[in-house]
Amino acid sequence: MRTYHSDLSWNFIVSSPTCQSGDFRNSVIFLIEDTPEKSLGVIMNRPLDKEISDFTELNFDSEVGQVEVFDGGPVGINELKLASFVLNDTEVGSFHYGLPPNRLESIIKSPYVVKPMAFLGYVCWDYEQLRDEINNGYWFLSNVDMNIIFETNPEDLWRELLIREFPAIADINQNNNLKSN
Repeated sequence: MRTYHSDLSWNFIVSSPTCQSGDFRNSVIFLIEDTPEKSLGVIMNRPLDKEISDFTELNFDSEVGQVEVFDGGPVGINELKLASFVLNDTEVGSFHYGLPPNRLESIIKSPYVVKPMAFLGYVCWDYEQLRDEINNGYWFLSNVDMNIIFETNPEDLWRELLIREFPAIADINQNNNLKSN
Protein backbone atom coordinates (compact mmCIF):
# COMPACT_ATOMS: atom_id res chain seq x y z
CA MET A 1 0.00 0.00 0.00
CA ARG A 2 1.26 3.43 -0.89
CA THR A 3 0.39 6.50 1.09
CA TYR A 4 2.06 9.36 -0.76
CA HIS A 5 3.57 10.38 -4.08
CA SER A 6 3.98 13.87 -5.44
CA ASP A 7 1.70 13.09 -8.40
CA LEU A 8 -1.15 10.72 -7.57
CA SER A 9 -2.70 10.66 -11.07
CA TRP A 10 -3.74 7.27 -12.35
CA ASN A 11 -4.31 5.81 -8.91
CA PHE A 12 -7.40 4.57 -7.21
CA ILE A 13 -8.24 6.59 -4.12
CA VAL A 14 -10.15 4.12 -1.94
CA SER A 15 -12.19 5.09 1.10
CA SER A 16 -11.01 3.56 4.33
CA PRO A 17 -13.26 0.95 5.96
CA THR A 18 -13.03 3.03 9.15
CA CYS A 19 -14.78 5.96 7.45
CA GLN A 20 -18.28 4.64 6.92
CA SER A 21 -20.36 7.79 6.82
CA GLY A 22 -20.91 10.55 4.31
CA ASP A 23 -20.98 10.75 0.54
CA PHE A 24 -17.77 8.77 0.04
CA ARG A 25 -18.65 5.63 2.03
CA ASN A 26 -17.11 2.60 0.27
CA SER A 27 -16.01 4.75 -2.68
CA VAL A 28 -13.38 3.99 -5.28
CA ILE A 29 -12.20 7.09 -7.09
CA PHE A 30 -10.10 7.02 -10.23
CA LEU A 31 -7.80 10.03 -9.92
CA ILE A 32 -7.63 11.54 -13.39
CA GLU A 33 -5.54 14.60 -12.63
CA ASP A 34 -3.29 15.62 -9.76
CA THR A 35 -1.59 19.01 -10.03
CA PRO A 36 -0.41 21.58 -7.49
CA GLU A 37 -3.73 23.37 -8.08
CA LYS A 38 -6.19 20.49 -7.73
CA SER A 39 -6.84 16.77 -7.70
CA LEU A 40 -9.75 15.60 -9.85
CA GLY A 41 -11.33 12.19 -10.17
CA VAL A 42 -14.52 10.21 -10.69
CA ILE A 43 -16.23 7.62 -8.50
CA MET A 44 -15.95 4.28 -10.28
CA ASN A 45 -18.30 2.12 -8.25
CA ARG A 46 -21.63 3.96 -8.20
CA PRO A 47 -23.65 2.97 -11.26
CA LEU A 48 -26.96 4.78 -11.55
CA ASP A 49 -28.74 2.00 -13.48
CA LYS A 50 -29.20 4.51 -16.30
CA GLU A 51 -27.83 4.91 -19.80
CA ILE A 52 -26.67 8.03 -21.63
CA SER A 53 -29.91 8.03 -23.63
CA ASP A 54 -31.81 8.55 -20.34
CA PHE A 55 -30.04 11.89 -19.79
CA THR A 56 -30.03 13.55 -23.16
CA GLU A 57 -32.50 14.46 -25.84
CA LEU A 58 -29.93 13.66 -28.50
CA ASN A 59 -30.92 10.70 -30.61
CA PHE A 60 -28.19 8.10 -30.45
CA ASP A 61 -28.33 5.55 -33.24
CA SER A 62 -25.26 3.81 -31.88
CA GLU A 63 -23.94 2.06 -28.82
CA VAL A 64 -23.17 5.44 -27.23
CA GLY A 65 -26.76 5.80 -26.04
CA GLN A 66 -26.47 2.48 -24.18
CA VAL A 67 -23.35 3.42 -22.21
CA GLU A 68 -23.81 3.05 -18.45
CA VAL A 69 -23.90 6.24 -16.36
CA PHE A 70 -22.21 6.50 -12.96
CA ASP A 71 -22.51 8.95 -10.08
CA GLY A 72 -19.07 10.50 -10.59
CA GLY A 73 -19.13 12.69 -7.50
CA PRO A 74 -20.74 15.67 -5.79
CA VAL A 75 -19.19 18.44 -7.95
CA GLY A 76 -20.69 19.36 -11.32
CA ILE A 77 -23.64 17.00 -10.86
CA ASN A 78 -25.42 18.47 -13.89
CA GLU A 79 -22.50 17.69 -16.20
CA LEU A 80 -22.52 14.39 -18.07
CA LYS A 81 -18.97 13.47 -19.11
CA LEU A 82 -18.28 10.63 -21.52
CA ALA A 83 -15.21 8.51 -20.93
CA SER A 84 -13.53 5.25 -21.87
CA PHE A 85 -10.87 2.88 -20.65
CA VAL A 86 -9.05 1.23 -23.54
CA LEU A 87 -6.84 -1.84 -23.54
CA ASN A 88 -4.67 -1.50 -26.60
CA ASP A 89 -1.29 -2.81 -27.67
CA THR A 90 0.39 -1.50 -24.54
CA GLU A 91 0.28 -3.16 -21.14
CA VAL A 92 -0.93 0.05 -19.50
CA GLY A 93 -3.92 0.98 -21.60
CA SER A 94 -5.43 4.45 -21.73
CA PHE A 95 -8.23 6.56 -20.31
CA HIS A 96 -10.16 9.28 -22.14
CA TYR A 97 -12.43 11.74 -20.30
CA GLY A 98 -14.74 14.47 -21.55
CA LEU A 99 -15.19 12.89 -24.97
CA PRO A 100 -17.69 14.15 -27.53
CA PRO A 101 -20.21 11.45 -28.52
CA ASN A 102 -18.72 10.89 -31.99
CA ARG A 103 -15.23 10.33 -30.53
CA LEU A 104 -16.59 7.83 -27.98
CA GLU A 105 -18.39 6.04 -30.79
CA SER A 106 -15.17 5.70 -32.80
CA ILE A 107 -13.32 4.37 -29.73
CA ILE A 108 -16.08 1.81 -29.12
CA LYS A 109 -15.77 0.67 -32.75
CA SER A 110 -11.97 0.40 -32.55
CA PRO A 111 -10.30 -3.03 -32.61
CA TYR A 112 -9.33 -2.69 -28.96
CA VAL A 113 -11.07 -3.81 -25.79
CA VAL A 114 -13.06 -0.79 -24.56
CA LYS A 115 -15.02 -0.02 -21.42
CA PRO A 116 -17.12 3.06 -22.20
CA MET A 117 -18.56 4.93 -19.22
CA ALA A 118 -20.33 8.18 -18.47
CA PHE A 119 -20.17 10.18 -15.26
CA LEU A 120 -22.57 12.66 -13.72
CA GLY A 121 -20.35 14.84 -11.59
CA TYR A 122 -16.82 14.44 -10.33
CA VAL A 123 -14.69 14.71 -7.19
CA CYS A 124 -12.26 17.56 -6.65
CA TRP A 125 -9.84 18.48 -3.85
CA ASP A 126 -7.23 21.15 -3.50
CA TYR A 127 -3.70 19.75 -3.51
CA GLU A 128 -3.09 19.68 0.24
CA GLN A 129 -6.62 18.63 1.16
CA LEU A 130 -6.35 15.23 -0.54
CA ARG A 131 -2.92 14.56 0.95
CA ASP A 132 -4.15 15.52 4.42
CA GLU A 133 -7.12 13.17 4.06
CA ILE A 134 -4.82 10.32 2.95
CA ASN A 135 -2.40 10.98 5.82
CA ASN A 136 -5.33 11.05 8.27
CA GLY A 137 -6.49 7.62 7.10
CA TYR A 138 -9.68 8.58 5.27
CA TRP A 139 -8.32 7.17 2.01
CA PHE A 140 -5.65 4.77 0.83
CA LEU A 141 -4.00 4.53 -2.57
CA SER A 142 -4.14 1.52 -4.82
CA ASN A 143 -2.41 1.18 -8.18
CA VAL A 144 -4.75 1.20 -11.14
CA ASP A 145 -5.05 -2.24 -12.63
CA MET A 146 -6.81 -2.26 -15.97
CA ASN A 147 -7.87 -5.87 -15.47
CA ILE A 148 -9.78 -5.05 -12.30
CA ILE A 149 -11.55 -2.20 -14.14
CA PHE A 150 -12.65 -4.53 -16.94
CA GLU A 151 -13.33 -7.68 -14.94
CA THR A 152 -14.85 -6.52 -11.64
CA ASN A 153 -18.48 -5.61 -11.15
CA PRO A 154 -18.54 -1.92 -10.10
CA GLU A 155 -20.45 -2.74 -6.90
CA ASP A 156 -17.65 -5.16 -5.90
CA LEU A 157 -14.74 -2.86 -6.72
CA TRP A 158 -14.32 -1.33 -3.23
CA ARG A 159 -14.22 -4.73 -1.54
CA GLU A 160 -11.85 -6.19 -4.15
CA LEU A 161 -9.37 -3.33 -3.77
CA LEU A 162 -9.60 -3.48 0.00
CA ILE A 163 -8.78 -7.20 -0.04
CA ARG A 164 -5.98 -6.66 -2.57
CA GLU A 165 -4.30 -4.03 -0.37
CA PHE A 166 -5.10 -5.70 2.97
CA PRO A 167 -5.28 -9.50 2.43
CA ALA A 168 -6.26 -10.15 6.07
CA ILE A 169 -9.58 -8.47 5.26
CA ALA A 170 -10.52 -11.56 3.22
CA ASP A 171 -11.05 -13.49 6.47
CA ILE A 172 -13.47 -10.83 7.71
CA ASN A 173 -15.23 -10.90 4.34
CA GLN A 174 -15.82 -14.65 4.63
CA ASN A 175 -17.61 -14.01 7.92
CA ASN A 176 -19.93 -11.54 6.12
CA ASN A 177 -18.74 -8.63 8.21
CA LEU A 178 -17.56 -6.62 5.21
CA LYS A 179 -20.19 -5.19 2.93
CA SER A 180 -19.55 -3.14 -0.22
CA ASN A 181 -22.36 -0.60 -0.41
